[in-house]
Amino acid sequence: MKKYLLLFIATIAFSFVGCDHESDFTPPNFAALQEGPADIKIELGGSTSYDLNVYTSNIVNEDRTLDIVVRESSSMSAEAYSVPETVVVPGGSNEAVFTVNVQDVNFSPNGETLILGLAPQENFSTGDDFTLNVSLSCDSPLVIDFVFDGYASETTWNVKDTEGNTILEGGPYVDGAGGTTVERCLPDGDYTFTIFDSYGDGLTFPDQGSVTLTFGGEELLVIPGDFGAETTEAFTLGGSSNTEETDGDDT
Repeated sequence: MKKYLLLFIATIAFSFVGCDHESDFTPPNFAALQEGPADIKIELGGSTSYDLNVYTSNIVNEDRTLDIVVRESSSMSAEAYSVPETVVVPGGSNEAVFTVNVQDVNFSPNGETLILGLAPQENFSTGDDFTLNVSLSCDSPLVIDFVFDGYASETTWNVKDTEGNTILEGGPYVDGAGGTTVERCLPDGDYTFTIFDSYGDGLTFPDQGSVTLTFGGEELLVIPGDFGAETTEAFTLGGSSNTEETDGDDT
């Protein structure tokens, strides 16, 4: 009985010590952006916005102003976004919000990233960066369907505009993959599609493969697998094309 009484007294004493410790605890000055990443879509040629939350670890009476930083590792063009330089956490609160505006300017069909952070301040720590992934959205994307031959690691491809700029590219892929589908939004215009096989036998072994391009439910190109080392063919989105196709090993 005595042993249990001593254990009870020790437990009560520990509880009082714990309460005193908690009453003396002051939360650190710490701020963080909401957990990411986030994925959003923007209409081809359009714009959109995204509200980003900021949290602090404690509540004080005064307003707190935090500096917002756009990281150089962002792929998005500076003309494509607007971000406020600062965000204010009101006194009496531990939350704030600011708005990021994005528009389709110099946007890659593969999408862009915007990486944001909070600048550290004296006696104030900040959390991890936040990544906003923005991809283009449209009613009729270009659809590229690949059927591989068994050696997808030999396959690469690209899409170029009339000035020779590479707009899209992909590969190599994983050997044994049956196929893959790529969907991307492109503005109306003339393009070329080129597929390469590093071994030089196209999509022919051990199975016969192919590539099909469709737009708005209409087939634009069907490329059989026996194209050798490479082939290039022209296609048009949104109208008739004056561009001639080339194939075989032409460069």
